[in-house]
Amino acid sequence: MIDLSALPDPMRIEVRRHTALDVAVDVPGSKSITNRALVCAALADGTSTLLGALDADDTAAMRSVLAAIGIQVQVDDDRWMIAGCNGYPRVDGVHVDVRQSGTTARFALPLVALGTGQLTIDAHPQMRGRPMGPTWQALRACGADPTTAPSPSGFPAGLQVSGLPGGELLLAADTSSQFLSGLLLAAPCARGPMRIVVSTDLVSEPYIEMTIAVMRAFGAEVGRPDARTFVVAPTGYRACDFAIEPDASAASYPWAAAMIVGGAVTVEGLGTASIQGDVAIVDVFEQMGAAVERAPHRVTVRRDGRLRGVRVDLRDLSDMVPTLAVVAAFADSTTTIDGVGFIRAKNPTASAGLLTSCESSGSRLTPSATASRSPPAPSTARRSRRTRTIAWQWRSLWPVCASTASRSETRAASPRPIPATGRCSTHCADLTGARTATGRGTQHVAPGRPSGRVTSAGWTPMTPPNGHRPSEGYLSRRNDGTSRASSSSPTSSSSRS
Repeated sequence: MIDLSALPDPMRIEVRRHTALDVAVDVPGSKSITNRALVCAALADGTSTLLGALDADDTAAMRSVLAAIGIQVQVDDDRWMIAGCNGYPRVDGVHVDVRQSGTTARFALPLVALGTGQLTIDAHPQMRGRPMGPTWQALRACGADPTTAPSPSGFPAGLQVSGLPGGELLLAADTSSQFLSGLLLAAPCARGPMRIVVSTDLVSEPYIEMTIAVMRAFGAEVGRPDARTFVVAPTGYRACDFAIEPDASAASYPWAAAMIVGGAVTVEGLGTASIQGDVAIVDVFEQMGAAVERAPHRVTVRRDGRLRGVRVDLRDLSDMVPTLAVVAAFADSTTTIDGVGFIRAKNPTASAGLLTSCESSGSRLTPSATASRSPPAPSTARRSRRTRTIAWQWRSLWPVCASTASRSETRAASPRPIPATGRCSTHCADLTGARTATGRGTQHVAPGRPSGRVTSAGWTPMTPPNGHRPSEGYLSRRNDGTSRASSSSPTSSSSRS
């Protein structure tokens, strides 16, 4: 795992001019599919082989959980072999660590509940602050006896389990679809049929369809009699060879490069036949002015003209919010992203990091009850481009900072102070040292392409220590027309978790 705290702050990044792109790229395997396939293979009745598996922090966390319960994964580059436990994981007396992985945490709890005995489960401090309530409630309803800590996740926790009996469960899935995916993955190995009824709105539904597709590839029988009801037969899983698609979330970055720089980028191995909902980000890019060429196993995004702002609902594509936020900074009008307020609860650190990153590249945050276009910031020697707006809808949003691209803009914006009890991202000290904040409701970002002062800030989801300020850096123009980063008055910053 990379120690992010060891990275330099500010980081020096060479900015080079580019001509229009015309490239085809291969993207690594899907993290989401890899972790789902790992669970299915671990519970299967023989040895499975995963082809194109992704070695990443989340999948390493899942492999460590499997190792803790006696299931070894033999890794040969992107070819992984897993000897399954036939639905009976050995959990008595083990200690499970899900690390920083929310996916692993929400999949591992139902997985270990299939065993018999007493175990302990813990997580990295950052993961302890993320919600796990729906999973704990479901396990209690299935007869498990957890002893949880008073943290949002319940970690560290002790757990007495005796398998899953089947039956009907009510589950809240308006914070994360991973709660439902975790229970679905374990359900084929329950003692009886399991009927899961979603009691709330279901967010990120394409991920549920992905989960079901992977389960069926391993022989599970999953029915969906209506939009909120899932019925799983106690069939167990059959071992198989399973090919993992390229990661659609990762593919969004080279596609975004085409949107920003211009030209065409083709991602191979990913297209209309994909089981990943995030491929639909190309539909949004198309609305913004791109030409999209689709085939079953490849997608090309081409942008030759201007970028238009759009209004889109990314409830089912919440992982695409950061990508779209960056692309939208280069559009010529307002972009509004609705329906993603739940990501603040699902992963508060990522939400705060997105806000920090937008602002530190020259964006301004202002709150409003409805989406609107921000007026241009006052012209300065360093920034004369007109200001554009990105907005996205949160159901609830803690106060965050409103730092801007230059000191003169910060003084001109005159945002209101953060209350002493408010929560904010760690760059709560703006470039003049005053604490600033937005409010609640629709979030607006007044972005521009990076010019002038750039903040290289770490972040945390909660209130930072008093007096915490980010390191600051500048972009300076070289004689050859490129840019280079230089530091100025570096101060402390927290590392990204």
